[in-house]
Amino acid sequence: LRWVSGMFQWVMDVQPYNRNGFNYIEKIKEIATDISHGGALDSSFFLDVDCILKTGSVKCDQAIDITETMENLVSAMFDFKLPTLSPTRTTNPSNSPTDLPTVSPSTSPSYSPSATVAPTGSPIIFAYPSEEFIGAIIEDMLTKQVAIEQKILIPSNSEEPSFYSFDGFLESIKIMADGTVPGKYFYVGHDKPTNRELKKRALVNIALFLAHTKTVAVQANICDEQNVDRVNNKLPLSNACGQFGESYQDLRCPHASESFMECPPDPNMQMIAVVKGENSEGSVPPFFCGPKQYFPFTGYYDADTNEILNESPSKNRAGRSDVSACCWWGRGSAQVKGVCMYGKLNYYIGARAAAEGRRSLYPDIDFCRNPSQICSGPYAFTLMWITGMFVWIEQVQEDSTYSELLDNFVSNSLPVDDRRLVDHVSEVLDGGRNKDERYENFLSSLDALGVNVLLSQDEK
Repeated sequence: LRWVSGMFQWVMDVQPYNRNGFNYIEKIKEIATDISHGGALDSSFFLDVDCILKTGSVKCDQAIDITETMENLVSAMFDFKLPTLSPTRTTNPSNSPTDLPTVSPSTSPSYSPSATVAPTGSPIIFAYPSEEFIGAIIEDMLTKQVAIEQKILIPSNSEEPSFYSFDGFLESIKIMADGTVPGKYFYVGHDKPTNRELKKRALVNIALFLAHTKTVAVQANICDEQNVDRVNNKLPLSNACGQFGESYQDLRCPHASESFMECPPDPNMQMIAVVKGENSEGSVPPFFCGPKQYFPFTGYYDADTNEILNESPSKNRAGRSDVSACCWWGRGSAQVKGVCMYGKLNYYIGARAAAEGRRSLYPDIDFCRNPSQICSGPYAFTLMWITGMFVWIEQVQEDSTYSELLDNFVSNSLPVDDRRLVDHVSEVLDGGRNKDERYENFLSSLDALGVNVLLSQDEK
């Protein structure tokens, strides 16, 4: 609003000004011509503009000469190529599910052979997939595209275009399954694609991942986490700091050896979530974060009156009523959250990897300084999926109990209606919340991927 109100005044008072022999638009044209020919800036122009803003007229005694500041700005703008603007954080990404932004910069990032490969944290339990198997899985997914889109990727409000496209999903599998991120790969099988057991293992892993994404993001058609945790029948705005008793800025890396990857919480960081249409709670305002000097406390949203009430502090379950350093809410297909996971994203695929001489998928994205890039940046459609797969690798695939239950399920030691596998995933990812919904979505995913057919054939 600070920016909007300033621009509004500029549009209303400065841009249309054409009085007393001063036409702002014509003056701008003259200034642009002078700049393009290397000419000096006219300080009287900036004094006149400052007078317009302060008094409504070009002549006054209160103007401040900002010529030097403008020279620095012009120099910076002409000496450096400006980056492509990302979509605003207050509107949804492009509605088209097929016209995806570039997955990564057009030129492949360099890989330093002398740089130390990022540590894996704990042993990867899934074998490295062969290129042959990846190709076979991709082809298999393509044959099931319609079923996947209709049974998994469609939002609960079917009239809304989905944030989560099949193309983005498939492109992300290609990236995350072949070892593009050193030591981290989304499991889609290994060895020979003719190995029936391994194919089932891969498809069940993918089905579980899709079931999770549908449960936490795809079905509601959200990228940024939504405010849903009521405290005393209120929705505290401080839920941005954490819901259901969690404190996202305190979600540290579980292994001390990985703590150096964490994002340092910045009390001065400010951002707001991508705005979505009406959700299950009505017109609940999006999460935001900001320093205490601007938001010493926050109130709550009243769903009955559709109002934000900020007269007094309203605490979330963890006791927070401010939103300082609270920019780590869930984002993307698997709702990545917390300083550890955002830090790992930055370490493995973001700006930190590039700065330290390692291969980086997104060398220009600092996930610690601007985590909102997942939902509103130029690569958002693919990052929503890639970050979700990264979470899956880190939290699910590296869990030994998951590996054991998955193998039992695939070998038919666990029947399809045995919920231990899905319920364990629910416990790992969100403490068991939404496990019934996740199980139902798992059955839909198995059906869409044709895994039920494979399992039934084995039973015969």
